[in-house]
Amino acid sequence: MHEKLEQLLNKLKTERAEFQERLPHGSEDFHKLWDETEQRWDKVQLQLREAGLELASKAGGLIEDVEEELREFKQEAAAKTWELHLKAKEEIHDLGEDVDKLQHKVVDKIEDVRFEVMEELHELGEEISSLYQKLRKRFD
Repeated sequence: MHEKLEQLLNKLKTERAEFQERLPHGSEDFHKLWDETEQRWDKVQLQLREAGLELASKAGGLIEDVEEELREFKQEAAAKTWELHLKAKEEIHDLGEDVDKLQHKVVDKIEDVRFEVMEELHELGEEISSLYQKLRKRFD
């Protein structure tokens, strides 16, 4: 931005010099008018440079503000990501514990069912044996 302003001022300075060469220089009125014009031109140049520097400064400040906002966003995003990572890790751990508890319950239930089946088989075996004894006594 500042470079473009300098280029514009240099172009105007060149055109001014060319214009000055083409005008007649003989009259005192012309010199007075030219001096006044030069003074105004110097003021305009100064104002343009100051405005350009102020604009560049504001733009620089704005860029710094945006960079700061981006840094803060990045830090907040990283912190939130870490927080979510830890929470997910905790939940996975809790799920693992729940699965472990369920496995123990299933193993215990299978053991209970196995024990009941064994008792039933034992009772059936005793009934069969009893019936066999009765049948033997009857047919002997």
